[in-house]
Order: sequence, then C-alpha cells, then structure tokens
Amino acid sequence: MQKYKVHCSGINSVMAKATKERTISVGAETIIKDWYISNLYARSKPQATSKYTDKGNEKEGDAIRFLSEVHGDFYSKNNQTFENEYLVGTPDIITPDAIIDIKCSWDCFTFPYFETELNKVYWAQMQGYMALTGKNRAIVAYCIMDPTFDQIEYAISDYCKTHNCERTEEIEEKVIAQMSYENLPTNLRLKEFEVLRDEDYIASVYDRVTAMRDFLKALVP
Repeated sequence: MQKYKVHCSGINSVMAKATKERTISVGAETIIKDWYISNLYARSKPQATSKYTDKGNEKEGDAIRFLSEVHGDFYSKNNQTFENEYLVGTPDIITPDAIIDIKCSWDCFTFPYFETELNKVYWAQMQGYMALTGKNRAIVAYCIMDPTFDQIEYAISDYCKTHNCERTEEIEEKVIAQMSYENLPTNLRLKEFEVLRDEDYIASVYDRVTAMRDFLKALVP
C-alpha cells in the first residue's frame, strides 16, 4: 500500500494538538484510519457537500476571469496535482512568483469584509501549496460572484415555498436582485490575503505525517 500523504486542504486538521497520552490528535487518528480503510477497500468515503461548496466549484472559472481583469493579467486554472514525500495538492493558479487560491463566497454575509487575518485552515493549505511548488508567497482571493441559473431557480422555489406564494415576475426579480453582486464595485467583491512561506511550519507538517504513518504501522504491522 502507498504511503499516507496529507492533502493540503486537510493540513490544519492533522496539525491539531495532541493530548499528553497521544502522539497525534484524535482527529489525525481518524483521518489516517479512514485513509487506510479507503485504500484497503478501494472505496472513497462520501464527502459532505452544500450549496456553499457547490457555488465555489461552479463559479471558480468566473472568479478566475474576474481576478484576471482586476489584476490586469491572464490567469488560467491549474489542473496539475503536485506531490512530494508528505503532501499532495492542486493549487488553483500558479504564477511565476506566487500561488493564488480562489475562494468564492456564497454572499456578502460569508464574505470576509471585516477580517484582517486569513483563517488558519486556508493559511495551512497555502503552506502546503508553497512547499509543493517551491513558491515563497501565496494569495488567497475571496470573490463574490453571481449564482448559477440552477442556484437562482432553487432560491426562487425556496422563497415561494417558505412564503407559501405563487411564483411571479416580481418575486423572481426580488430574489435575483438579492443574489446578484457583479454590479458592485471591486472592493465589495474581492478581498485578498497574502501568505508567506513558513519553513518551520512546513517541517512540523512533515513530522506530523511521519507520526501518523508510525501510528498506523503500530495498528497494522
């Protein structure tokens, strides 16, 4: 069986602090066990999805084009998956001097307008991407994009169901206006966070992956 490698999106989870009785956290133990079972049975564990993740996935291309326009550059989606001895990941955008990762906010209430620091999950993810690509700088770009047609249709149906009313043109316009953002200025639709490479943290991730492998080896000699 191949060696366990942590996906960059999951680095923060495996790096949770362990109690004195453990070499790795309970969460990390669960992750390595699930990984082993997935490989043993050749089955993928079902992943939770939501309207938030669906919009992020479906509008990523539009967000990349939007960011290209704002920066005055041409960005294309990276589809290459990178691996080293400990990590695996697929950065969204790779430029000559940086990694850029796109996060599509669902709406203005999930957009980090007031935030001054990037959350730990994405900070850790960027460290992984930089380790894999040799970059020393990463940007996390939060974008608010208009929803897809299906998302608008669902929202209209949900509105009518919630308010026990028939669908009308007025309701359609009201829901669309509530969900539309592309008419707003850039500063209300784009928030960027810079992340610099942290060699000590990357080394600690490698140590944690090694500890997880040792934990698994003790369970399954």
